[in-house]
Amino acid sequence: MNKIALQLGISILILFTIPTMIFAQSPADIEIKATMKKGDYVETNLWFQTTNITFGQGNNICPQIDCKYEFQDGTFNDYGNTRYISGTLKVEDKSKSSGNFTSFNYFDVSGTFELQNSNESPDEKIFYYSGDLKIEKKADVLANFEYLSTITLREPSNTFILEGSVK
Repeated sequence: MNKIALQLGISILILFTIPTMIFAQSPADIEIKATMKKGDYVETNLWFQTTNITFGQGNNICPQIDCKYEFQDGTFNDYGNTRYISGTLKVEDKSKSSGNFTSFNYFDVSGTFELQNSNESPDEKIFYYSGDLKIEKKADVLANFEYLSTITLREPSNTFILEGSVK
């Protein structure tokens, strides 16, 4: 009887533990969803227009999760089958904000991504890239974050999704 109760208890523990592990977001995770605009001079160069960034809970860039942010001069440019991300990420520092003043930290964003494969139809192309995203704080004290990342880019809608985990 005790053996059956023990097996039942272990089964229940596994049943409730596995979904939690699958859906829990690591503090190191990052997700960037964006709509891109084609460049004026080089059509294959893309500029970030609308951006939604989600950081994992407890991360060091935005520990409170609900920070104000802005992606400035963000691009996703190509050179052959390689694409490069560059730009500046402006993120609220809630620990230093007070009253009517909002304090911000600035981060250089960069990365190199290689084309892995694509899916194409007459109406849409979907490109899959992988590489490293680097986010480096612009300050006297360096704080660097590097994410092993994948990118999905859809054309002609120019929707962009980056998912990364800390290296």
